Amino acid sequence: MRIEGCVVDAEAGCGVPEGGVAGGCREPGQPITGARFLALNPGHRQQLIDDPALVPNAVEELIRRHGLVNTARLITQDTEFQGMRLKEEEQILVPNHLYGLDERQVDNPLVVDFTRPHPEQHHAAFGNGPHRRPGSFLAKLELTVFLQEWLPRIPDFVIKPGTTPRTASGSVNTVHELHLAWDTDPR
Repeated sequence: MRIEGCVVDAEAGCGVPEGGVAGGCREPGQPITGARFLALNPGHRQQLIDDPALVPNAVEELIRRHGLVNTARLITQDTEFQGMRLKEEEQILVPNHLYGLDERQVDNPLVVDFTRPHPEQHHAAFGNGPHRRPGSFLAKLELTVFLQEWLPRIPDFVIKPGTTPRTASGSVNTVHELHLAWDTDPR
């Protein structure tokens, strides 16, 4: 296969669509990450139950604080960047969500605040400009639907006692295991 006159092998060619869509289609990470946060933070959960109009801001704020997608790059030649030696064929992984944790961009960046004004302006969780992942819109929709549908039905839930969420980081951060518990008594 050729792209703009350059020969691209099958493995690299198949990775282009996958990399472009990650952020919603590749991993169901945002709703699970949101569930984990809300299981550990009942005050935030109650805030969304009491005021569902906060859901759009909550979606952006959860994405800002708990980013999903990272940017990976291959070093094509030996170079030095800010005193760090980078060697040809090494890979670097840039956690995009660090932008949303920068105190120069966000006041109290480690605090999740569902009333924060314009949280969508304070993260680059899915990249920016031409590098923005198209799957970001699906990831936001998935998290929105989760919050709107789950909380009215199961407002009180916790991480199941005796379990520990299992997470992984790479080009996409994900939660591999999350066991939740809630009262099933319909009193």
